Amino acid sequence: MSARDRLVPALVGVAAAAFVAWGSWIPSLWGDEAATALSAERTIASLLTMARHLDAMHAAYYALMHAVITVLGASPVALRLPSAVAVGATAAGLVVLMRLLGRGARVGVLAAAVFAVLPRTQYIGQEARSFALDAAVVTWSLVAFTAAVRDPAARRRWWALYGLGVATSIWLFPYDVTVIAVAGAVLAVSGARRMLVPWAVASTCAVAAAAPVLVFTFRERGQVAYLADSPVTAAQVLVSTWFGAPAFAVVAWALIAAALLAAALRRELRSHTLVVAWAFLPMLGLLATQPFLHEFAERYVAFCTPAVGALVAEGVRELWRRGRTLGVVAAAFLLAVAVPATAHQRTPYSESGSDWAALAEYLHRHAAPGDDVLFAQTVSPSQRARNSLRLYPEDFRGLRDVALLVPWYDSATSWHDRALTVGKAVDAGRVTARRVWVVETRGSGSEGLPQLRREGYAVASRHHFDVDTVYELAR
Repeated sequence: MSARDRLVPALVGVAAAAFVAWGSWIPSLWGDEAATALSAERTIASLLTMARHLDAMHAAYYALMHAVITVLGASPVALRLPSAVAVGATAAGLVVLMRLLGRGARVGVLAAAVFAVLPRTQYIGQEARSFALDAAVVTWSLVAFTAAVRDPAARRRWWALYGLGVATSIWLFPYDVTVIAVAGAVLAVSGARRMLVPWAVASTCAVAAAAPVLVFTFRERGQVAYLADSPVTAAQVLVSTWFGAPAFAVVAWALIAAALLAAALRRELRSHTLVVAWAFLPMLGLLATQPFLHEFAERYVAFCTPAVGALVAEGVRELWRRGRTLGVVAAAFLLAVAVPATAHQRTPYSESGSDWAALAEYLHRHAAPGDDVLFAQTVSPSQRARNSLRLYPEDFRGLRDVALLVPWYDSATSWHDRALTVGKAVDAGRVTARRVWVVETRGSGSEGLPQLRREGYAVASRHHFDVDTVYELAR
């Protein structure tokens, strides 16, 4: 590989990482990121103990983030930086992969650019979760797989790297096991059946190496049982999984259709086998098992986003072939429909509507040391504004957390604090300050306010955020 061949993917990766990281400090951290931060701030021994009860499927990622937090701290930028870097690594890998597939460096760069602007990519690249990282590992695993098929001289090395990559990706996110089927489909369709034996050996070794996380994930499958209450819709599959908005989805699907139709007419569909299988086989697998496993969520196939970017790029290329003006217009239109999602992702409440950063800042400006602060508990742990106290601790310095029972780091069976409801904290005589701040969350109701009024407190002010409401009460 020449210096230029190495330089182009590196530059593309840096550009993609910088683009996604831009503005990552603006959105508030949200519930799943709270799980990441609080789990990663545990000791490794405490993390392993917790993983035996919950979140085993994310334990490897939490361990990695433990190292990141140790070095960089737990600010929103530090927590999200690994995801942005992972997007860059994925983009670089996509350039290399497209070149190995014979699509050329220009198509590879275009595929990486499209991948970077996809709404799903920007979401996972600005989120402290494992999805961007496992997309990177899957991409480079498929680079190794493709090299193993095409490079007889170094075949054993490439198969070993493929197996290592698949095992690592499964440890990061167990649903990545479906990438094995992607590689198998490529071998079956391409006629390279002589490669089925080394593929099977490498894949079996990968599954064996990742067996512990697969077993624990199956044992803890009840944690996602709530997905059974949310039937999968066409809008989820066709729009929100990768494209975010209907306008973007229409343009993207049109370009994908153009790419596949043109390849079919030229009898070149085989050359698209890997990206087509990568884009759709894991999705189809989740949809097929949804009726009895209830495991479909849009973010679970985020590791397929690079393949979708590659297919959209192929569509742009097809239009370019039919006229440069047509290709330029298609690319410009794609960028135009990406602008709303790009702008929204860099707004304060873009992460599932979380307003914890604004809430913490408000209390920092208005509360005083010695004031009591309480949070509604009658919503799910990932929705509780109490998490803001842990994620933005400097803003709560000096306030009295009077409802706390068991802090997250002392609990082996949950990643979050255990605390009394506002009403029970009042009834237990824990609220004694002259001024009290109560944070209610949409859906929690007026938790504890009647009890506080009976104790002589009156509402002095009220401030609404996107999801939470802060009440100031004084005697």
